[in-house]
Amino acid sequence: SSRVRIAQEGAVRAEVLVSAGALSDAEPYWTSGRVPPALPPVEDCPRTPSIGPTGVKVGYFDHVDLRMDMAYAQWALGKPAGRAEVRGWMRRDDGADASPLDLLVFADAMPPVTFDLGLMGWVPTLELTVLLRGIAAPGWLRVVQRATVLRDGWLDEECEIWDSADNLVAQARQLAGYRL
Repeated sequence: SSRVRIAQEGAVRAEVLVSAGALSDAEPYWTSGRVPPALPPVEDCPRTPSIGPTGVKVGYFDHVDLRMDMAYAQWALGKPAGRAEVRGWMRRDDGADASPLDLLVFADAMPPVTFDLGLMGWVPTLELTVLLRGIAAPGWLRVVQRATVLRDGWLDEECEIWDSADNLVAQARQLAGYRL
């Protein structure tokens, strides 16, 4: 494990703890029976533009090709569904296969689930944990992100990333803030 602290003017502003090991493409010993999210064909899902619904440029969408399942992105049309869940297809913009480092980026690349609740403001991440579960098979990845509870300006977001062979290759959990 390695720990990195980023300081500014003598105060720690960010802290990162990384524990690393070897990833494998072997079959899991056991799984819960969870399955990848059902999504429409990728060609039926619109690409997410780098300018978000609030008018803010989201630079990583110049490098990440995210195709939202519009059944879970009605907030983009001004009709939030109230599920606090977003789904879509994701890959690198250049079409290359996803590396483990790409999975780390993808685990925090979905639009905030608060958009589906009609809360369109900034949702800063306060804590993020990403578990890489295996090497992704070539092709598009299916991503689902959901919240369990929003309370007192805080929410949790849980993300699952599934590869083209239906393997869960990354999971993430984060604590984020929101404003009403």
